[in-house]
Amino acid sequence: MFKTLFTISSCSLLTACIVVDGTASGQIPNIVIQPQIPASTPVERPAQQTIYMPTPMPYPAQTWQQKVKIKTYDGRCVDFSRSNQRSIQTSHCHDGTNQHFIFHPDQSITVQGKCLDVAGKQKHDGAEVIAYTCNGQSNQKWYLDGQRIRSADTGKCLDIYNGKMKMYSCNQNRGQKFSFIAL
Repeated sequence: MFKTLFTISSCSLLTACIVVDGTASGQIPNIVIQPQIPASTPVERPAQQTIYMPTPMPYPAQTWQQKVKIKTYDGRCVDFSRSNQRSIQTSHCHDGTNQHFIFHPDQSITVQGKCLDVAGKQKHDGAEVIAYTCNGQSNQKWYLDGQRIRSADTGKCLDIYNGKMKMYSCNQNRGQKFSFIAL
């Protein structure tokens, strides 16, 4: 409970005291307003008034996602091939949306509405990485490990192999190191 004393500027002698009850978590505060008037003032005391204030609603959870270009060690960019609507490869960097990758809170990475996907849920070295309809499966889950992009399903790393994106056991090869440019 707390009290706040304030003066109403339009009335020279009138002051009021606000009492707030029930401010513990989950309770609706009970606010009581009681005018305080000097005894020499000939006025009748009004009935006590109670004002109920609803508990404020929390803000909805916010999710953030980051759109980036993924650059390779040789200055090229990871690219969703327009000629082969599934292929993820490297190409010269440009402003096309087929190089705009979005990292989502659910661990998916999308490009033009498709998810980065280890084709056929393969788990062996050399498995192809493609863009595929998002389905929430474990072969579409990824996480960053320093400069590497790892599969949450297998722990293997995204790797450049002959200009294509493949999965390989993580190592220190430069083909597994990427830089990310925020868009």
